[in-house]
Amino acid sequence: DRIEAEQRQAERLELIRNELGYDVVEQTVNEVCAWLVEAGIDRQSAKRSAEKVVQAHLSELDRVDLHKEALKLALHTQPVPSSASTKQRGRSNSKVILTEPNDLRVIVSQGRKKKLSAYEALKAVGYIKNPLEFLG
Repeated sequence: DRIEAEQRQAERLELIRNELGYDVVEQTVNEVCAWLVEAGIDRQSAKRSAEKVVQAHLSELDRVDLHKEALKLALHTQPVPSSASTKQRGRSNSKVILTEPNDLRVIVSQGRKKKLSAYEALKAVGYIKNPLEFLG
């Protein structure tokens, strides 16, 4: 039962990638960027570092820790703030960056990029079934 569920999940993820154009590079950059922002790096520097690291190490994702490499690059390229201009770091209204391919919000946003409604995008990847299936 668990194996069947995992297989359905894998099929659904593949369908998401094929139907809605899930971009692995874009989502990896977003995920690394979000991690860097949570680590205290400013958003522009985090985005630049994430893009550089993902482009450099995309073919070797299993051997390289992208977070570690991006953090190194961000710390080397980020200007050192002077003590006079330090600001209070707190929870600001930072936008949550979605990264999981099976997250409904990601599916809907990918569908919107392809000019599909949320309903059509969810139906395309199998989250919404045809109602005639239930009538038998």
